[in-house]
Amino acid sequence: MEPRDQSTTRLDNRQLSNQRQEASDGTEGASPWYNPHNGLGYRIDIYENELHVVAPKRQNTDSPPPKRRKGDITRFSKKSRLRVLRKFNQLRTKQLSDPIFISFAAKHRGFSHEKFQECFRRSFLPKLKKIIPNLVYAWRLEPHRDGYPHYHMFAWSWDKDRKLSSQYYKRQIRDAFSESIGDFSLPARRYGIDIEKIHNKRKAFSYISKYLAKEDDPTGSEIEGRRWATSTNFPAVPITSFTLSRNQYAEFEKIAKKLLRAKGGRYKKLAEQMEDFNDVFIWLDLDEIIWLLKSCPGVYIDHKLEFYHRSGQLVPDDQFFEEYSAYM
Repeated sequence: MEPRDQSTTRLDNRQLSNQRQEASDGTEGASPWYNPHNGLGYRIDIYENELHVVAPKRQNTDSPPPKRRKGDITRFSKKSRLRVLRKFNQLRTKQLSDPIFISFAAKHRGFSHEKFQECFRRSFLPKLKKIIPNLVYAWRLEPHRDGYPHYHMFAWSWDKDRKLSSQYYKRQIRDAFSESIGDFSLPARRYGIDIEKIHNKRKAFSYISKYLAKEDDPTGSEIEGRRWATSTNFPAVPITSFTLSRNQYAEFEKIAKKLLRAKGGRYKKLAEQMEDFNDVFIWLDLDEIIWLLKSCPGVYIDHKLEFYHRSGQLVPDDQFFEEYSAYM
């Protein structure tokens, strides 16, 4: 047998490691591969309704997103549903106005699927951006059993005090819809579009689950095109991030499991998953997240998180926080 050099051995070990990663069974809410020999800490990303634990890894195992080709999106999968739900749990709603929920279709005009999607993207969305200053949005294309595509959409403004549910905005949005489909008739304005005020978080998540995160039925697979999207200024980014040592994370995990088991239901199942997985996201209210962190010995609550919780705003810099603390 010929001797093998060290570089070949290292390459084989790296390939074997990659194969083990690929062979691991994925679990919703967790990433199964974890390197126990890495001395790095656990990164904690805090969102408004999500706590994400990122375990230490020797290398980045995330694969790049696939290159899109026209016509390759034909359904809204379970993975798409999870991505939508995570996106909304990460959203910083405290910085935005109260949202409105818009639903619209144009079945009476007999538009093809392609034509209606073009009307939405090329005409309605640009008009909506002009109507609502500093618009933030998320939309979903939902194919119905009747064969006609429907659009469902959440809209906010970065201007927190702006009342999007007022008749002033509703009237302009209806006009924009009529212009986009070329129909100003009473049936089109009354039945083609519906605009509803969303006044609390429970109702918002009910609509997200029912409309934006709903999986396609078999009929929906007949329609091609992107199923959902958010605006580029959609604020689904961490409020703050910090690192826990292994000992700190061990205490955090114990307390987190107690909280999840006490909440019951799917949370109890997630508590069991935490024993085997080290890359986990947990959907909790911000009050619960702060309580959990404060209950962990040695864990320092970032002033950015406290400030956001009280004021709904991010801390611009440390100097601003010092001035704010002195004022308070």
